[in-house]
Amino acid sequence: GKLSRCLPVSCVAAFCATLTNQPVRAALDLNTNMRMLGSRHPFRGDYKIGFSNSGKLQAAKIDFYVDCGNSEGDAVGTASLALSNFDNCYSCPNWMVTAKLCKTNLPANTYARAPGVYPAVFIMEMIMDHVAQAANIAPETLRQQNLYSEGQITPYNVVLDYCSIGNIYNSLLQSSDFAIRKQEIATFNQNNRWVKRGISMGTVKYGIGFAGSPFSATVSIFSDGTVAISHGGIEMGQGLHT
Repeated sequence: GKLSRCLPVSCVAAFCATLTNQPVRAALDLNTNMRMLGSRHPFRGDYKIGFSNSGKLQAAKIDFYVDCGNSEGDAVGTASLALSNFDNCYSCPNWMVTAKLCKTNLPANTYARAPGVYPAVFIMEMIMDHVAQAANIAPETLRQQNLYSEGQITPYNVVLDYCSIGNIYNSLLQSSDFAIRKQEIATFNQNNRWVKRGISMGTVKYGIGFAGSPFSATVSIFSDGTVAISHGGIEMGQGLHT
């Protein structure tokens, strides 16, 4: 919620600092923070998928329903990000995707890490598992044959001039000994009634949309070998300094 829900706390701190002419620090305990500022927007995804006998995606119709809570708040941005990331790493010649905002009798929700992207990708991965089950194809094989390749165009007209997801996926299948481990797990599950194991391999594509933003950085290298880095970002737990 740092994108917009920082305003109630920062405004209180600014008002008190102006009133007292003193520096003011305002901090919420975690329970108050979650009750006051909200959390990630819950999503529902209804879908219809067309695919060939070999499991190749042919058409996809997906309807997202976004739980705004009792006010619209940040839901428009969340829904927009879902609509620009729903495809994840998969190519399909025909997409029809919508997002509907739902007002409910619950507290308002807000941005969380990868708002809209995380639930959209989760739903897409669930769809791929569903198609694999319906087509009787191993999930990792189905994903492999539907991955984007270089030169293809996403539903939102981004040309993938550089796309190595297929090579990365194949490399990880080999380096992780996926097939061997999957067979070992199948043997274990067959020999154990109550304890079961599983293995899966998924994908994720996440666009970085801050190109051209005025967040400068300066790297200074001194004669004694020390390095100092100054940047225009704010470290708030996301690992900017690491």
